[in-house]
Amino acid sequence: MRWAEREYVGGLTRRQLQALRYIVESIAQQGFPPTVQELCRALGCRSPNAVHELLKALERKGYIRRRGRGQARTLQLTEKALGGLGGPYQVPQGRSVPLLRSGIVLEPQQALRLPQGYLFVDPTLFPEQELFALVVPDDGLRAVGIGAGDIVIARRSEALEAEQLAVAWVNSAWVVRSLHRTPTGWELRAAARHTAPIRFQPPDPDLMVFGYVVGLIRRY
Repeated sequence: MRWAEREYVGGLTRRQLQALRYIVESIAQQGFPPTVQELCRALGCRSPNAVHELLKALERKGYIRRRGRGQARTLQLTEKALGGLGGPYQVPQGRSVPLLRSGIVLEPQQALRLPQGYLFVDPTLFPEQELFALVVPDDGLRAVGIGAGDIVIARRSEALEAEQLAVAWVNSAWVVRSLHRTPTGWELRAAARHTAPIRFQPPDPDLMVFGYVVGLIRRY
């Protein structure tokens, strides 16, 4: 990847330029930005504080945006940054959405902090919402058009909202089900008749509603 360095040097120090280069190359090659720890190792910084200062400077000078303080994977490049990018790489743009890890999840909040990766979506589709993505683990909602292997985009919420498609953490695993209020509590229901509903009374240490489906990505 080649850079028009002269366009940057006037506004950035050498270290800031190195940091910006690494961020752009990570997004171009992997599809998502680096973590603070990855930046620290790549730049040879002794402390993450040095990386935070570099990120603050890049944001102040208009090269990046940050939605979450102290979280490098929430970085987005600005038009000003892309103006100095050359070479054959296409840098994904849009809003980065964490893709949660599948399988056994011992602590749901940690799954959000340490995702499997990131998806990039058009920010105009889901404005002003905290989002996450999940690969649907089973065919419990196949009858309503959501099957195993599909990717749901969900808005983050732990509030109980009846008659919504919910992503829930149940006994250390993710499920996607329809949430319903009953006379005796709550149920997470599959669309398949042979699948028993998951009944619960909040608070339940083994169950947490984590969000609600707002979009679907299907790979053919």
